Amino acid sequence: MPHMIKRFTGACALISILLAACAPAQPGSTPPTAPGSPAGTPFPESAEDISTGEQLNPPNTPQPAEINPLTGLPVYEAALLKRRPVMLKVSNFPREGRPHAGLSYADIVFDYYIGYGTNRFLSVFYGQDSPRVGG
Repeated sequence: MPHMIKRFTGACALISILLAACAPAQPGSTPPTAPGSPAGTPFPESAEDISTGEQLNPPNTPQPAEINPLTGLPVYEAALLKRRPVMLKVSNFPREGRPHAGLSYADIVFDYYIGYGTNRFLSVFYGQDSPRVGG
């Protein structure tokens, strides 16, 4: 019975801490300030160049159509971004099949464990094509 009381008390304490952390800010509280700034100076809404005062990344600025949304890099052919991404699985077993061709062309490569000490690569191609993929 004493163990149940300790567990119940601990659970109540944890719930109250979580609820207090999720509570909205008090009306009289001050917003957080940037380190090294005078007291009472809140964090800026967006970054700006200190020397010129110009905004570096204004909020809600649309990206140009030639930017790959998966990598943030420019794309040589804007028509490639109008198609669907292609996901390919590439086995990493047997060892003789390595090195794999075409993985460097992928925008994103996931490496995941499939069991028995082996893994696979899941590559996402969107902004550029690969002449060959796999072993």
